[in-house]
Amino acid sequence: MQIPPAMQSAIQGLQRYDWQMADAASQIARFSDSTDVSKTPPGPGAPPHAAMPPALPSTHSIDVVTEDLTGTMLTMMFAQRAYTAQLRIVSVTKEMQKEVTDLGTHTPKDNGNG
Repeated sequence: MQIPPAMQSAIQGLQRYDWQMADAASQIARFSDSTDVSKTPPGPGAPPHAAMPPALPSTHSIDVVTEDLTGTMLTMMFAQRAYTAQLRIVSVTKEMQKEVTDLGTHTPKDNGNG
C-alpha cells in the first residue's frame, strides 16, 4: 500500500517540528544552566552581608540574552502547534483511507427498484 502524499508531507513535518522542539528545549536548558542563582544581586530585604557578584553583565548583554530566550520560547511554541497540526493531518488522512477502504468492501444494498 502506497503512503498518500498528505501523509508523507505530514510525517516530514512531524520530524522537522520534533527537531525544532528538541533544539529549542536544548537552548532553553543551556540558558538555565548558564544562569547561576548564587550570582544574582541581593534583592530588597536581603541580609546586609549578602555580597554583590564581582562582575555583573552589562544591561545590553542581559537584553540580548532575554531576547534570545524569548525567541527560543516562541520557536518552541510555534513548533508545538505545528507538530499538533501535522498529527491532525495524519489522523484525518488515516480516517479518509479507512473510509475509502470501507467503501470498497461494502456492496450496494438493493433499494427495491430492481
